[in-house]
Amino acid sequence: MDTDTYNNLTKIKNERKEKVFGQICQNFLALALSYIFPPEKIEVRNVEGVDIVIDDQTNKYAIEVKTTSKNAINFSKKDYKGLQNYRCRNYKAILAVLKLDMHSEWIFKSADKLNSSGSKQVGELYTDEEYKDLARKVQEKFEEIVNKNSLNILSNGENYLIRLLKEKGLKYSGE
Repeated sequence: MDTDTYNNLTKIKNERKEKVFGQICQNFLALALSYIFPPEKIEVRNVEGVDIVIDDQTNKYAIEVKTTSKNAINFSKKDYKGLQNYRCRNYKAILAVLKLDMHSEWIFKSADKLNSSGSKQVGELYTDEEYKDLARKVQEKFEEIVNKNSLNILSNGENYLIRLLKEKGLKYSGE
């Protein structure tokens, strides 16, 4: 990520609780995805289940989102089972990871290649070849969206971002 994005995300993280910061990043990611897929075909869940589901007939993705400033993430049994359930229904199941670190980018790891739940070292995760183009496009839009909206998030809280999701036409549950 570029320096501005890193600085903006760091400011947001410092002003919000860890869990809220993760939800903010998840919502930023969903907005970035809405520039690639039809917004009305994207469902964002901040309460239960897989975090982002995309189903536009030709593309079916289930995405579990993890953010951290540490070297590892916790990929719980619930997260693992949730992605596996979508895999059984012919969705491409992805673990999306963002480490808040200068020059880090979103990692899109295929759940097919994750053999269990538990602690995952971020340095050992990488974007699978089939998702490199998607990850590149998402990263570009993600940075643009963060840099454009971070001051409003700092001033108005995460509800500002939830309103953006709804205005753009994404399905949102989690209030």
